[in-house]
Amino acid sequence: KAVDLTQVTRLILVDTRSPSRIGSLQQLVTDGKVEIYSFDHHPAAPDDVRGAKEVYAHVGAVTTLMVELLKTGEIPISPFEATLLALGIYEDTGNLLFEGTTARDAAAVSYLLEKGANLKLVADFIERPLTKEQKDLLNLLLQAARHYLIKGARVLITSAVIDRFIGGLALLTHKVGEIENLDLIFAIVRMDDRVHIVARGRGKRVAVNEVLREFGGAGHPKAASATVKDGDVQTIIHKILDLLAEMIVPEISAREIMTAPVHSAPSSASMEAAGEMMRLYGHTGLPIVDAEQLVGIISRRDVDKAIKHGLGHAPVTGYMSRAVITVQPEASLGEVEDLMIEHDIGRLPVVNNSRLVGIISRSDVLRSIHGQAIPVNEQILNGRSMVQSKQMFKLLEELPLEIRDLFQVVKVLAQEQGVRVYVVGGLVRDLLQGVNNLDIDLVVEGDGPAFAACLAEKLRIAPQVYPQFATASLRSAEGLRIDVVTARTESYDAPAALPQVAPASLKQDLHRRDFTLNTMAVALAGDDFGVFYDYYGGYRDLLQRQIRVLHNLSFVDDPTRILRAVRFEQRLGFKIEPQTWQLLKGAVAAKHLNLLSRDRLKCELSLTLQEKSAARVIQRLAELGAWEQILPGVAVDDLVPRFEQAVAGIEFLAQLGCHLPIEVWEVRLAMLFANLHADEAEGRLRQLNFERRLIRAVRQFLEIRQTWTGITAGKGELNRSIIHRSVGNAPLQVIAALLATTEFGGPLREYLQAKAQTTVFITGKDLQSMGIPSGPVYRRILSALWDARLLRKVRNREEELALIQTLLKEEIDVY
Repeated sequence: KAVDLTQVTRLILVDTRSPSRIGSLQQLVTDGKVEIYSFDHHPAAPDDVRGAKEVYAHVGAVTTLMVELLKTGEIPISPFEATLLALGIYEDTGNLLFEGTTARDAAAVSYLLEKGANLKLVADFIERPLTKEQKDLLNLLLQAARHYLIKGARVLITSAVIDRFIGGLALLTHKVGEIENLDLIFAIVRMDDRVHIVARGRGKRVAVNEVLREFGGAGHPKAASATVKDGDVQTIIHKILDLLAEMIVPEISAREIMTAPVHSAPSSASMEAAGEMMRLYGHTGLPIVDAEQLVGIISRRDVDKAIKHGLGHAPVTGYMSRAVITVQPEASLGEVEDLMIEHDIGRLPVVNNSRLVGIISRSDVLRSIHGQAIPVNEQILNGRSMVQSKQMFKLLEELPLEIRDLFQVVKVLAQEQGVRVYVVGGLVRDLLQGVNNLDIDLVVEGDGPAFAACLAEKLRIAPQVYPQFATASLRSAEGLRIDVVTARTESYDAPAALPQVAPASLKQDLHRRDFTLNTMAVALAGDDFGVFYDYYGGYRDLLQRQIRVLHNLSFVDDPTRILRAVRFEQRLGFKIEPQTWQLLKGAVAAKHLNLLSRDRLKCELSLTLQEKSAARVIQRLAELGAWEQILPGVAVDDLVPRFEQAVAGIEFLAQLGCHLPIEVWEVRLAMLFANLHADEAEGRLRQLNFERRLIRAVRQFLEIRQTWTGITAGKGELNRSIIHRSVGNAPLQVIAALLATTEFGGPLREYLQAKAQTTVFITGKDLQSMGIPSGPVYRRILSALWDARLLRKVRNREEELALIQTLLKEEIDVY
């Protein structure tokens, strides 16, 4: 108050940028005539003071910033100064233990130790005893403490009114926190004419600096303070309670982290059967349920012991634990955690009116608390990923109209049927990348085929149902491909076998999928519409542009994932994650692709040939040694130019007015066998159970190519007449494949262009009116006319009729 503000030329703010915390000096900021420097580590606020020099960083102690400046400027410091600076860092970071502590704080302490900082002296000051006045105030605060449970958060609010100022309220609040292990602590003390508020918090459910900002305070999300002049303690307490009720993020409930439905067994099941079920699903314990009521639980350890003693035939009822600790679906994560610790159990059944509705494992709790901080592949962040729902809503609104309309139909239908429905996999992945995708995979927590039947009725289309896999497929009039599946788990009796399926939750269903990129889901039903679910780090891998399997036996369970991994790698330009790469190479070395059925291999080959980067995919498979297990002996050296020419051939036919669809993968299939004999190629295709139509087309392509090669090798001319007789009635796939061959593409293009500009005037009706009996002779006569037209031997209808008469007079064997 003694400072003449008119004489101030520079204001240096340390440990704050808030004008409300500098008292009368705030006038200097308002005037705008003073040069301002600031050194701070508190989160930014809208009313922060701006100045000529600003040093800000997210560190635990502002002293760390000072140490870094001293170090950078090579300014010498004495051991005493190093000790003083170390004391500042240890005090502000709780001996480097507060959550806000950073690596920079530790590095600063390390530098100070090099300069001779005395930690014994630091400890003496940090552990200084409380004064008698502070002890008295601490007792008042402990006696006045009141506990609240707000949205699952455990809150302590304490208060006092004293007639004089006592320093160290922050220290006393910290002491209360050491005694009371709670989520939030607020100490509110009126001293003289001011009310001082200190807050401490744990976790991320509310930022205490945001709460105290309502009182003009500031600080960190975990520690903050405020001062209210002439405030009323009880009024402030009530306002804090109202703010907490509004600002606290509700704690995760048991329902959100539990796994459902639960695999269980009846009490009459044998120990051996229970053990087999646990082995099949990878469980270490199994609930025992009779008439939908939980009656006990059996552990894998007890089952193993029983079987070892020859009791595998005995019913589980004689060995199960009957005093089962359970929890209600609405129980908070904190309650679940406390029960597990108190009773030292790793699995907690979730029951509703004695009916088993889910189960929570210790790993579920750890993942919910720590997210990525624990070393597990599976990740759950409150059941939802780092992508905010608002962002997902925006992306959904950018989808094509026909997909948005479909999702609204799904939403209404799901509500009518009381089921949860999600869109998963490729569409979600591509949506996040801004790529269009008309393939829609829906997962139903319920009866998938039944839901698909109702959806098909709404869309007025017919579903194709596969009851053995609890799936169905629909094709809408707008061209959408919709696959509906029941949320399920899969188990494999042997490598490469078809899976055995059982109903499951969304989380379990996503865990059976091939790669994390395909485990992302968006809810399409109820209040969760648009909420993004990412249990296994798919979004993380999408950002890091890597392909990762979910478990180590993934390529053993389903070797087709080898091909899919390489397809994704080439299509998306991603890298296969190192561990996944090692697993993939191991599966190839073990020749697991040889275990696939021919039909599954054919399906994967056709999908590979449909890729834009099909040539690179096949060459990559060849590098891995996988291609030899698919089509051994089929060369892939020059596939890139051949496949590019195949696309060019199809485009050329379209330019000539060919409106019939030509599947590019069928043309590429023919070109794969370009260097094989027709008989060998046909044998390979038959082994893979390809359609006769495709086998005939590939054979025709190879035979024509062989014929033309013979002609040109003998120095003969590949004229239009020869080409016409070869391809006049050939399927378009064959013509496109021939166009893609380097040696014959040019002459064939000239022929096709000439044919497009040529017309034969005589038709079958003309031949019939001339009295020529119908039959194969018509094709031969018309073929002769085309030859003559293409070689320009005839030019009009009259000359064509004359040619026919000549053919008949010369008694050509047209009959």
